[in-house]
Amino acid sequence: LTTATFSLNDEQQHAIQQLCASNQLSVLVGRAGTGKTASLKPVVDLHKQAGFNVIGLALAAEAARHLGTDAGIESFTLASYEHRWNKIEKIKEALHTQTLNLATRSELHAKLKRLEAFDLTEQTLVLLDEAGMVGTASMQRLLKRIVEVGAKAIFIGDDRQFKAIAAGDIFRKIVEEARVNEGLSTLSTVVRQSEPWMQQASLD
Repeated sequence: LTTATFSLNDEQQHAIQQLCASNQLSVLVGRAGTGKTASLKPVVDLHKQAGFNVIGLALAAEAARHLGTDAGIESFTLASYEHRWNKIEKIKEALHTQTLNLATRSELHAKLKRLEAFDLTEQTLVLLDEAGMVGTASMQRLLKRIVEVGAKAIFIGDDRQFKAIAAGDIFRKIVEEARVNEGLSTLSTVVRQSEPWMQQASLD
């Protein structure tokens, strides 16, 4: 397996194989410079070829932007996606419980159709970057949504980011569960820097 720009090492190739397996939830752990993005690009391409819609999520807007650019996918902040899900649920509730005139009902159906284009399905692959920074409540809501619709997910993180900004340390538990279910891929070889001392600095 290669990318368009450089060859992948054995560790990255193994990660790609694991991330393309049938696990509903997989985890990719690696520190800066270990080639997480290079490993994700073939994973994205292979899932797209299989008919998946691939979206990226991250806690911070800057992280979401980098993920989208590097992986070649649409990427959003987790908060903005949660906001869309909440709007979908509110519109569905209004359509089912409220007495609406034809014009209002038609307008809500149109809004719902636009929003559902962003919703998850069983043919969606979600890439969550910097997963170790996501708080417990947001992570639980995302996991619940993924399980409900049968989507597939890959959580990406640095093992030095286990402590999330919000209360809780749910990413550590997800990593351990992925390890038990053979859904954990780990990258430890620094490929971004060429000098040995620079590689070690990335891992320290």
